[in-house]
Amino acid sequence: MYTKVNSFKSFNWSLAVFLAAVAVFAVARIPITSHRVASLNISADTPIIKVQAPAITIAKTKIVPLAQATVQPVVQPMLPPAQSLPIVPPTVTFKVLPQYPFNVLQAETTGVVLLSVLVGLNGLPEAVNVKTSSGVAALDQAAVTALKQWRFASASQGGGALASWYEIPIKFEIN
Repeated sequence: MYTKVNSFKSFNWSLAVFLAAVAVFAVARIPITSHRVASLNISADTPIIKVQAPAITIAKTKIVPLAQATVQPVVQPMLPPAQSLPIVPPTVTFKVLPQYPFNVLQAETTGVVLLSVLVGLNGLPEAVNVKTSSGVAALDQAAVTALKQWRFASASQGGGALASWYEIPIKFEIN
């Protein structure tokens, strides 16, 4: 948790003006009066100098040694949670059918491969993983090769494109 000890926004300008006035009067050794006018008499031949100082209000403050000071956390107002916009999943815009491997076709083997594809912002498949295998490596590889050639309209949220993972089942069957 981070806390804010001093910041430029909370700088006490009236205190700064007071300290500047005290410094000016301390250097000039001019006594401060309650009538907002101070005068300095050095000798009889020296003319009187009058300085008009602004009225300064001093608030009573308690000075605490730094070791005893406590730090108060800055409390930010809680904003209501933003309503999240719905995510529109990617859609297939172009597909290439997988080629049935010849040796698997001759053996009349069928199966379903579940692929997980990362659809990029531009709609191209960036990564393809076999999530559930068909049990035949040749069918799995044919499905991955075909899916890498597909094109998508990327997922979106609030009109902005999103990269997203999308699952696609590919079924190999013999008619």
